[in-house]
Amino acid sequence: MKKTRQTNLISIQNCHRIHTLKKTLKTNLISIQNSHRRQTLKKILQTNLISVQNCHRRQTLKKILQTNLISVQNCHRRHTLKKTLQTNLISVQNSHRRHTLKKTLQTNLMSVQNCHRRHTLKKTLQTK
Repeated sequence: MKKTRQTNLISIQNCHRIHTLKKTLKTNLISIQNSHRRQTLKKILQTNLISVQNCHRRQTLKKILQTNLISVQNCHRRHTLKKTLQTNLISVQNSHRRHTLKKTLQTNLMSVQNCHRRHTLKKTLQTK
């Protein structure tokens, strides 16, 4: 009977060890699964962060490019306006020169005509 008790005790102890080992393995498995989930979540969050940062960079770059485009367009408009104003100025100056020349020619013509009349009158008077 003593031997049977010892055998039963050993059997109970072994059963207890197996049960304890089984619980420990389950706990370890859960811990490993949780760790894996955290690592997976961490990777997902890092990927999302990189994606958001890249999106922000693209948005910032897009805004910079739009600003630069507006700046270039404004510069082009100013340059075009400057050329137009220079052309208009030259046109006005040329018109003024033509007008001045016309007046000068008219004055010269009148002067020549008057001179011619005086000369003709003088000749006429000398002949008489």
